[in-house]
Amino acid sequence: MTTGITGLARTDVEQVSSRRDEPAWLREQRLAAWASYEAMDFPDPYDEEWRRTDVRAMAFDGLKPLSASSPAGAADQLPAALRSAWDEDAVAGRVFQHDSDVVHVHLDEELRARGVILTDLHTAARDHADLVRKHLHQAVKTDEWKYLALNAALWSGGCFLYVPKGVEIELPVQLSIGVSTAGMALFPRTIVIAEPHSKVTLIDETVSGGADGKSFVSGAVEVFVGDGARVAYYSVNRWGGDVYNFNTVRAIIGRDAEFLGVAAGIGSKMTKMRIDADMPKSGARTDLLGVTFGDGDQHFDYNTLPDHVGDHT
Repeated sequence: MTTGITGLARTDVEQVSSRRDEPAWLREQRLAAWASYEAMDFPDPYDEEWRRTDVRAMAFDGLKPLSASSPAGAADQLPAALRSAWDEDAVAGRVFQHDSDVVHVHLDEELRARGVILTDLHTAARDHADLVRKHLHQAVKTDEWKYLALNAALWSGGCFLYVPKGVEIELPVQLSIGVSTAGMALFPRTIVIAEPHSKVTLIDETVSGGADGKSFVSGAVEVFVGDGARVAYYSVNRWGGDVYNFNTVRAIIGRDAEFLGVAAGIGSKMTKMRIDADMPKSGARTDLLGVTFGDGDQHFDYNTLPDHVGDHT
């Protein structure tokens, strides 16, 4: 049996980039990440982080990195579990991703007028290129391990949230990702930028049905918490029992800033997740919390690392 993902090629990277009409710099980043993916081996199973999850033994055959393109606003294509939560008044903003495409974005007009940006990551790369280039791959590096390099090469849809200095968003912003196509290889990517003395909460939920055949997810979330800012991030994993889920969340926390990271693991066949908080400046604070409800042969493997580099963190 051939392990890893079979059937993916450099042409898939080119197809993702061309579908979105991406700028040249992003296409070059993707192709460099693909080269890294091809050159990298899987993690050593005797490494402390990987000794409970032998990724070398997992095989994923015939997966598709792109679904049929979905028109914006195609709410009827979303899984029922996401459509039932369609209440714009309960949140400050919302992004819905169906399979590999963002199909709906909503942001409160008052927040938009105050400079808040909420969009898919492809649009952000075109319309806010300076912000995206400054932050993409800076918290979660491309060369950390093989499937993160694959995310950097093939991410699609994605979420970009920017909160200007001093803006406090009281209601949460919600990112919902639903998969209804069997045999998907999904690569979600999220960037959250909270400028100094701002405040925001992001709820990141995932859901899928129990379609036949394996589905694969390799996700990355990069959170930048400015000096004196407060960011709360909630990951709610309700993947179906056919999903093998790898996810890396990392926050870089400024001086006297606060980050709350919460992981709720309910779904998936297998989840290998890490949540890290880098605190290079003094006075930073982080709380990393989690709760998991599993049954049967579900496999959950979580790693956390609060890195207290700065003084008084």
